[in-house]
Amino acid sequence: MTAGGAVTAYFTGGSGPAYQIYWTTGTAPTTAVTPDASGTSSPITDNTGPTTPSSASVRWFMYVRSVATVGETSVGPSSVASAWSPGYEFTVVAG
Repeated sequence: MTAGGAVTAYFTGGSGPAYQIYWTTGTAPTTAVTPDASGTSSPITDNTGPTTPSSASVRWFMYVRSVATVGETSVGPSSVASAWSPGYEFTVVAG
């Protein structure tokens, strides 16, 4: 993917009714975070994905989870937010 470009995530599973994606250079969030994109079905598009290109020291991972509402920011897992999925690594290239 190109730094700062749109990224569309296709996924299966999850109980919904809404879903979120989150980008990080580390493991899944363990504190409350603002998701990078939300939606009510697959796919979800993040119009401005990571802006820093990947390198030997920067590795980007995307995580997905089911939530009760699009705007959910709690940590989960709970009755309103599932645990984050295993991360999927993306290579981000300069634009």
